[in-house]
Amino acid sequence: MKATNLFVRSLALVSLGGFACSKPPAKAERIDATGISADQSAVVLEKEPEIVPAETPKEPEKVLLTNAFTVDQKLDLVIATDAAVGDGRGIDVLAAQLNILGKALSTAMDTQIHFMTNEPLVLPDLAAAKIGFIDQAVGPTDIIGLLGTLFANGFAEQYVDAAGDALAAPLAFRPGAKLEVVLFSTGNGEDDGNLAVDFDPANALKANVSAVVAMADSVESDECTIEAVGQEYIELSKKLNGSLIDVCSANFVQIFTTLTSEITKRNLSFKLAEKPADPRTITVNVNEKPATRDLWFYDGKNNAISFLSASVLAAGAKVEVKYEQAKTP
Repeated sequence: MKATNLFVRSLALVSLGGFACSKPPAKAERIDATGISADQSAVVLEKEPEIVPAETPKEPEKVLLTNAFTVDQKLDLVIATDAAVGDGRGIDVLAAQLNILGKALSTAMDTQIHFMTNEPLVLPDLAAAKIGFIDQAVGPTDIIGLLGTLFANGFAEQYVDAAGDALAAPLAFRPGAKLEVVLFSTGNGEDDGNLAVDFDPANALKANVSAVVAMADSVESDECTIEAVGQEYIELSKKLNGSLIDVCSANFVQIFTTLTSEITKRNLSFKLAEKPADPRTITVNVNEKPATRDLWFYDGKNNAISFLSASVLAAGAKVEVKYEQAKTP
């Protein structure tokens, strides 16, 4: 082969190889405002919003409160007993139980007792200066009217001591004292002036009235003869938040035990400054010593601590109540 042809063919091969190895010119990329090319944007997934867990509500903070009290309650107690009750049970038995009642209530409260009865009674455990007997016969049908006269100061000159001697001045009803009235009867109020509606119609006295009277299911005995169901007295007791007890109860002692307990609960109570978050958190100290839960209870209706026995306290005792109060949002 001629040298000239060999040179030409070699040159042609070199030219073809160079063409085959060369790349086409790069295509210009279009970049959008996000900095991502148009080609890339086709495969980029939209980012999901970040999920932030909700905050767990915080429990309200508890505030520990302490309420302090001094036992200084005053109690004016009126007891009206018709003659039939004393005659049936025995005047000595009645006097002994009234003595126990007065002593129990006087332990923790400054108690004055007005006895409306046919005759003075022997009450050895009570302070003579705290007792006034009203020398007035009491019948089974007229107690409401007699109580009205008493509170209108109509018996001021009939106050006597245990010996039957006239008092220099009637035992006074004290401003600020709690007022409890207990009536014992085997009969029922009759006629105008002796009906439930006739007793303190404006509730100016703020009295609690308890009735120890004959009920519809009372059972007569040698010691208890019923003249009538004491319906007017029952109605009065219910209206004025007193105790209601069967006068013919076979257990005469239980009558006075119940009266002592219920009068104590109504009057030996201490109103709290705030509502407790949980009554179970309440603790009570008397004279810096814990008072166990069998001695007191929380009265939710009145937001108060009430004691179950007057013997738990004494006049001048210091009562301290601690409890948790839910913090106001």
